[in-house]
Amino acid sequence: AKAEFFASRGLAKICVPQESLEDVGGCYHFKKWLRARKEVFSEAGIKLGIMPKGILFVGPFGVGKSLLSRAIANELGWRYLEWDTGNLMDMYVGNTEHATDDLLELSELHAPCVVRLDEVSHQLSGHESSGVTDSGVMSRMVGKLLTFMEERAKGLFFVMSTNEPWKLPPAFIRSGRIDGVWRLSLPKEDELEEILRLQINKFAPSLVDSCDKMNDLVSYMQEQKFSGADVRQMVVEAMQTSFPKPPKVKDLETIAREIVPAYKTQSELVKKIEGWAEHRARKA
Repeated sequence: AKAEFFASRGLAKICVPQESLEDVGGCYHFKKWLRARKEVFSEAGIKLGIMPKGILFVGPFGVGKSLLSRAIANELGWRYLEWDTGNLMDMYVGNTEHATDDLLELSELHAPCVVRLDEVSHQLSGHESSGVTDSGVMSRMVGKLLTFMEERAKGLFFVMSTNEPWKLPPAFIRSGRIDGVWRLSLPKEDELEEILRLQINKFAPSLVDSCDKMNDLVSYMQEQKFSGADVRQMVVEAMQTSFPKPPKVKDLETIAREIVPAYKTQSELVKKIEGWAEHRARKA
C-alpha cells in the first residue's frame, strides 16, 4: 500500500518489463557481461555484497538504451522502477528532501529491482550552481542519492543513460559507485541485419523469409548510419503505406531512401559522444 501511495505521487513508474535480451539487436559485449554475472544477482550475491551496483549507458538517441534497460530487468526476473527526480523538486522548504526520502524508501520496498534513470544528466542538471540558485536544495538531493547508491541500495541495480556524459558529476560515475560506463554506438552491419530481422518479425512477419534478400538494404542503412530507431521507423512506415496488405522488400527500400537518419540531424552530438567515450567507456 505504501509503494502504491508513493508511486501515485509520480515519484517513480513501476512495471514488470516484457522485453528480453533476445529483443535487443547487437550489444553482444554487454549481453555477455550481464549473463556471466547473472548468478551474482542472487540473494547470496546480495548478502555477500558482490552484486554489481549499476551501469551507465552513453550514446545518442535511438540506439536502444531504454530497450536494453528494460531487457535487463526481464533477464533478472526483477521489477523495473523508473525514477523521475524532476518530480522531487518543490518550492516549499523541506519538501524536496522529504520527497527524496520517500523515493528511496519506495525503491527499497521493491528490492530486488532494476532502478532506471533515463537521461540522468538532465535529471541532475543544476547541481553545479546549487547553493546560488536554489539554496543548495539540488546539491543536497544529489548528495543524498549518491550516499544511498553507495551505502543503502541493497538489491538495487541502477541502470542510467545519457547522451551528455560530460555534464554528470564525476562522483556519480566513479568506480565503486557503479560498475562501468558502456558505450552504445550506432549499429554495425551485422547488428543492423539482426535489428531489421527483429523488427520485421514483430511488424511484418510475412517478410521474414525475404530477410536473406535484403543485403543491399542493410548495406545502404550502414552507409547512411541508421540507428535501431531508424530501422524500426522504416519498417513501420512501410507497413503504413501498404496497409492492409503486407509490405514488400521494395517498400522497405523506398522508405529507407526517404528517411533522414537521426545521425544526420544530430551528427555533432554523435561525434562529441564518440570522442568522450573513446577512452572512458566499454564498447557494448
